[in-house]
Amino acid sequence: MEENEKKKEGNHRHYGKDRVDGTRMSSINPDRALSRINTSGVRGVSYNSTLKKWQASIGFQGKRITLGRFNTKEEAVKARKDAEEKYYKPCWEKNYQPKEPPKYLPYSNIVDLTGKEYRHFKVIRYAGRYRTTIKWLCQCECGKEFLATSTEITQKRVISCGCITFERKQYTYHAIKNGRKHYVDGTDVSKFLTDNPYPNNKTSGIKGVYQTKRAHEWFAKLTFQGTTHRVLCHSKEEAIKTRKALEEKYVNPFLEKHKRFVKRLEKKKEKKH
Repeated sequence: MEENEKKKEGNHRHYGKDRVDGTRMSSINPDRALSRINTSGVRGVSYNSTLKKWQASIGFQGKRITLGRFNTKEEAVKARKDAEEKYYKPCWEKNYQPKEPPKYLPYSNIVDLTGKEYRHFKVIRYAGRYRTTIKWLCQCECGKEFLATSTEITQKRVISCGCITFERKQYTYHAIKNGRKHYVDGTDVSKFLTDNPYPNNKTSGIKGVYQTKRAHEWFAKLTFQGTTHRVLCHSKEEAIKTRKALEEKYVNPFLEKHKRFVKRLEKKKEKKH
């Protein structure tokens, strides 16, 4: 019981991405660089000017273990090496998993994601780029193909073509705040019942229409069921028309399908006002 409690405390105290069993893998890496203030050339070995002796120590699982004081540097280095063999080496060999070097596209510094498989989709091929945005053609488990950026894939911002929305929505802030009262088929219906733009949309004042600061290009944007549709336009008027066309294509059929649910939300809003 005492050992299990100590182990739990160690895991809690040393919580992190590269920590295993209360041990930080980067701290026991044999190839780790020396500290800038290290004057001995060996980790954990220093000279005590007061006692005029060399001393050695080692840190492991949140504890600083003193290995002793020695008359020569060689003795202190040997004690440190023996301690690393005792504490670091078994843990390193057991838990260290070397990472494969990333593969790049030919004649570029773009990390190749072709063939990568995720929970609900896989990456088929490179689909080009728009300025600094890298796009990939992906295939969902339902068979539908869709485009996703490198950031969306690596940071797990996209999980499917849009057919799987419950996993994406169930732990979001809005779902918890509203108790999922506004959701149907994994979609927040309330956001489609208002024309108010987002507070940070100061370029157009129209929902789903914005202009970039650098290139001054107009875009029409609609996020529906986990998929973002973004269309480049030549003018503000064209962006407004494109936004309405996107709503007619994706949102209106969905609202028509769930018109009873929409009427309930509208009645609740009227009662509040």
